Amino acid sequence: MSERENRADDPAYARNEQLYRYPVSYRIALLDNDRRALLSLQELVEQHLAPSQVIWTAERGEDAIERCCDARQIPDLLVVDMSLEGLQGSSVCRRIRARSARPAILGITSFSLNWYRQKATACGMQGLIGKSEDREIVLAMQQVAAGKTFPGFDMPQMAHLRLKNDHSLNLLLTMREEEIITLSAERGMSNQEISDLLGITEATVRKHMQHIVTKLNANNVRHAAAIWLNQAE
Repeated sequence: MSERENRADDPAYARNEQLYRYPVSYRIALLDNDRRALLSLQELVEQHLAPSQVIWTAERGEDAIERCCDARQIPDLLVVDMSLEGLQGSSVCRRIRARSARPAILGITSFSLNWYRQKATACGMQGLIGKSEDREIVLAMQQVAAGKTFPGFDMPQMAHLRLKNDHSLNLLLTMREEEIITLSAERGMSNQEISDLLGITEATVRKHMQHIVTKLNANNVRHAAAIWLNQAE
């Protein structure tokens, strides 16, 4: 996201501040593995979307899924970074949307929107926005929180109906298994590197890999990685 300058004395900026103000209060949650990005997004909500509030933030997809399955913690809007460590933003959304039509989900990325658009629509998001323009992020959060969708994206209920009986590879694996095969296949990480990153033993990583190979009907780990990469395209 762009660096914010101190523009409190700028009349034009003050007018934009009023434009951003939104009278409806929404519960917003943020998922991004970059702490600085989380702080920047939280700052945008506090400055431009009051009285809406950020009720929680998460750096891991598993934590966001768990909270969205807790009726006390479900937000009205979940903002999800598409590129996370391990479990990817699209997989987080797919798992949440397969279970429920809540919350509305907005994807966000610093990479090409064209690269992620198909994944974002397929996994049940309501919109996708870049990280470069604060104004566009604020307007996108307003729109999706208010129950609207970007062109080409499903409403939450329609996405839930489409995905609730989903039997894709993403849901065939456990969240930990998906995290490991993603790091191995898409990031090219070794078992030792995965072990260090996730804080588990290398033997545990190998055990998960065995389960992954079996579930994907693969001949070996390399074959499992190829199957995973093929379905991710």
